[in-house]
Amino acid sequence: MYSHPKPFWDTGARLGEFGVNALFVHSGSITSEMLARATSEDARVYAEFSTLNGKGYVEKYPEAWPVNQHGEKAPAANWLMGACPTDPGFRAWRMKQLDELLDRFELAGVWMDYFHWHAV
Repeated sequence: MYSHPKPFWDTGARLGEFGVNALFVHSGSITSEMLARATSEDARVYAEFSTLNGKGYVEKYPEAWPVNQHGEKAPAANWLMGACPTDPGFRAWRMKQLDELLDRFELAGVWMDYFHWHAV
């Protein structure tokens, strides 16, 4: 299942009843409670980690803001804001977030999503 299972669980259903044995959940919405329940229902939890998401970083460090073909700041794409993948500070910032995620939760794995240059 690719989403947080709360709406599914709110119906009273259990993951195994529908053959769900793995969840791919946005890393920011993983909680200890969700992980414990999924594990109790024999489902593995994988974190979706938007690797090159610079939202929260480029606002403070504009040198990492992606630019378009005209040299202008590229706009955010809805919830995702690209960032310059060669900026050392940005790489360290995202690695710290990934380390914190892995320290906090025992996950089956991490899906490194948006592992591409995401700007116009």
